[in-house]
Amino acid sequence: IQEIDPVYYYDTYSLYADLYSRYQWLNEYPDYLRQVQKQAEQLRTTALFSEENTFSQRNAQKTAEDFAACKQIPLQIGSNRFLTAVNRWRIADIFTLVLVLMVGFFLFLEERENDVFRLIRATPNGRTATAAAKLMTGCLFAAMIAATFAVGTMLTAGALYGAPDWERSVQSISSFRGCTLPLTEGTYLICFVLQK
Repeated sequence: IQEIDPVYYYDTYSLYADLYSRYQWLNEYPDYLRQVQKQAEQLRTTALFSEENTFSQRNAQKTAEDFAACKQIPLQIGSNRFLTAVNRWRIADIFTLVLVLMVGFFLFLEERENDVFRLIRATPNGRTATAAAKLMTGCLFAAMIAATFAVGTMLTAGALYGAPDWERSVQSISSFRGCTLPLTEGTYLICFVLQK
């Protein structure tokens, strides 16, 4: 009698369950879009949204129009793990915040504690020029730190889950169901780094 490896069967089951959920989302997406349109129509008939040219009425109409444009976006099956992991790893954001605060401390508070601030204030253009230079330096360091952690997160996700499909639309991933912008995974990742 051959011994059964439970890890093999668990991994196989997990793979099939993951593939099934991806195909299920691709099949359900058109229904999701129809549901959004139906809810927008229902909102227009309620008393709160029925008045013409109100913010609520315009918002409901704009939402319906945005999601109607999503019907033209082609969906493709593929791995969702890379993009999902990049979006969910918040530890890099915490490290970025801590490092930016440390840079700010060293740029602005350190000289006050060492009484160098009085000397800088007394020089011509001391306050304005020094403050502008420190602000520019702080922004540059913050951008470098954020970009480093964002790219590091993507490299880690790539090492764990493989490279993303750069041309696949983000609407192919169920966690991006609310996205109405026609973004591919590649353009989303560029926006992700710039947003950080």
